[in-house]
Amino acid sequence: MSGWDRALLIVAALTTIGAVLHLLRPPTLRYPGPTRALMASLDQDGDRALDAAEFDPRAPPQTPLPLVDRDGDGRVDEAELEALLLAVDPSWLVTRPH
Repeated sequence: MSGWDRALLIVAALTTIGAVLHLLRPPTLRYPGPTRALMASLDQDGDRALDAAEFDPRAPPQTPLPLVDRDGDGRVDEAELEALLLAVDPSWLVTRPH
């Protein structure tokens, strides 16, 4: 293996390690204050996530929990809640439960 091949292999390995570490880090909230305040107001059991019983009564029909639950754990965490507010359905904040 030449020095050039070894250098390319090292760069590829470091790039892969960096990508994996990036994917494993906890998500950073863009608007932590408002997001955490909304989560606290909706989170009845204090576990910093919304299960179906907490989420469904507040969400409009066009926003089912599986649409928001990006990691598939059956709960909406703070990062998923913020993604909902920023990208999926901003009207979620003003829609009254039925």
